[in-house]
Amino acid sequence: MLALAAACGTEPNPDADQCLVAQGGVFVASPCEAPGVTPVPTPTPSGPVDGGGANLTGGARVFVQVAGCGACHSVASIPQANGQVGPDLSDIGARLDADAIRLSILDPNAELAADCPTGDCEPDLMPQNFGETLTPEQIDQLVELLSGWQ
Repeated sequence: MLALAAACGTEPNPDADQCLVAQGGVFVASPCEAPGVTPVPTPTPSGPVDGGGANLTGGARVFVQVAGCGACHSVASIPQANGQVGPDLSDIGARLDADAIRLSILDPNAELAADCPTGDCEPDLMPQNFGETLTPEQIDQLVELLSGWQ
């Protein structure tokens, strides 16, 4: 079984306190050099999508500032979304309809993406609790944003 660790930052050799590993669908702190763990440098979002102030609204705010999706997923149009753990979401709206996108947020293990940057996408890699940590309105906004990415 391949264990992936997200190392927050851009350095190939992260500091010991920069590694996270998915456990039970939630990222938790993990030693970067644990047996079976391969750290993957994963920059966290460094600021709002527009590069300016904190004027993000709707799904863009949820994606970048609330849920932190860009820490694991890459999106060509968002420089801050350059994660290297989850699948690229640049054209997710062309691949999945709104209902499938909602399901992948609320129940990420229901249907795994075929291709992650490190190979096959593994179960429990994406946090399983967005239905609890995001409001229904935030989920609606996120689904609307992702559905528009063609």
